[in-house]
Amino acid sequence: MKTVFTDGLRYIQKNLKEYEVSIFVGVPVLNEAIYKAIAKQIKNSGKEKLINNMVKLCNTFKVSTKIIRKIFKPIIDGLGGKLRCIISGGAPADSKVLKAFNDIRISTIQGYGLTETAPVVAVEGINFSKNGTVGKPIINETIEIINKNENGIGEVRVKEPNVMLGYYNMEEKTDSVLKNGKKVFPEELETIINRLDDVSECMFFGLPDKDDKNDITLSVKVVYDKQYIKEHLKDATEQEIYDLIWKQIKQINTTFPRYKHIQKMILTD
Repeated sequence: MKTVFTDGLRYIQKNLKEYEVSIFVGVPVLNEAIYKAIAKQIKNSGKEKLINNMVKLCNTFKVSTKIIRKIFKPIIDGLGGKLRCIISGGAPADSKVLKAFNDIRISTIQGYGLTETAPVVAVEGINFSKNGTVGKPIINETIEIINKNENGIGEVRVKEPNVMLGYYNMEEKTDSVLKNGKKVFPEELETIINRLDDVSECMFFGLPDKDDKNDITLSVKVVYDKQYIKEHLKDATEQEIYDLIWKQIKQINTTFPRYKHIQKMILTD
């Protein structure tokens, strides 16, 4: 057994083939890159309708994993031929993407955790897997959700032996990092922005304030998808492209708490 690392977002499919990867671990943006490679492969083959019908038949009649992997062998071969499991974390994965993998019997496992919980809180397993969830809490954990809204969404509180107590012999740093418990995960926001049709890729970062270096502006650098813009917006100016994407990001902001709101966007091709 060996561990390999991808050369980058654009080389994932190439690396899967090169190293014949059997288990892939990554954040959703990487999983979606694999999914896009599959979707492109299917589209180029002209067999989208046939494959969709085959998926429905296999799911309806509960065909065995072995047979399904033979049916969809050309697709799986396009990912190296050995891929059987994708482990996803760092941000919520797209349910559509997870379903697409599971339909061709590349199993997906999603988990949730924090660096401060060393790092797993909950994870799916063979006997408790449900698309769009992060499974069940690990042993010796107590979890509760407080301040829930009408949809049951609220603050997750965790109590367990592996929760961080603080930095060793660094009381000042501990006080600083634990004073409000709010943390922004770049992968979470990047994954959602990367799902926009007119976005090729993006990078989320904190831009230091000119006057107060301890204060940061939550910012994102976006590479727009030139092919999509050419096909759908034709002669759009850079400013028009900026306005379109910024409008979508402001809409994304409304789905997050205020401390996660993106305040600045840099656009590039």
